[in-house]
Amino acid sequence: MMILQQMIAEKRITRHQWTGIDEQGRGTANLLAALHPPCGVEMSAASCPASLMPQWMADLTVWLNDSPSESHWWSVVERYGALAQRFPELDVKRWERASYRIGAAILRIALPLADDEWGCRRAVLGMLACYESAVETGEIDALVRAKWVIAASEATWAAEVAGASEATWAAWAAWAKWPAGAARAALAQEAKRAERADLICDAVLDALEAELTAEKEQ
Repeated sequence: MMILQQMIAEKRITRHQWTGIDEQGRGTANLLAALHPPCGVEMSAASCPASLMPQWMADLTVWLNDSPSESHWWSVVERYGALAQRFPELDVKRWERASYRIGAAILRIALPLADDEWGCRRAVLGMLACYESAVETGEIDALVRAKWVIAASEATWAAEVAGASEATWAAWAAWAKWPAGAARAALAQEAKRAERADLICDAVLDALEAELTAEKEQ
């Protein structure tokens, strides 16, 4: 964690590559490689240990590093660095709840992309309701899980029939515990892509912050 903070302070975080050398001859790394150097060596988020963060968050970290607009990127880096210092506060259950918060945040941004054809909007709304319920309770009980499976099936079917609708693929990817995939799906349309990427990055970081704050308030 200290390496990440030092590299942020020295502005040695890079994007669109795992590691590199800057103009001053200093080593650079993306956010995940700065947190866990073996990821940079192997150029894979799969090398990130569960003790540091879940696999889905490692994948999402790479997405957060590479996806925002150039003007918004460094603010994402600094904010991520501040939140990352508190990652050790999150146990397995709280990381799970963080994934619900992040899934809901991404789907709220993806929802306007869903139309009513083939039930796309209904499917996304169903998934969003499941996430919001899970955030409230901190877990997925039997009833919510049953609704979750139905909504996920509808989202998958709607996405396939509708020709990979961005919002419904986002809903499916979120359910599959692949928030980075959900975020990518929500960016599939070229129109306002950079603007939406910045919104998603901020929403993901808001969700992480909300989970950290929620435990503090209890």
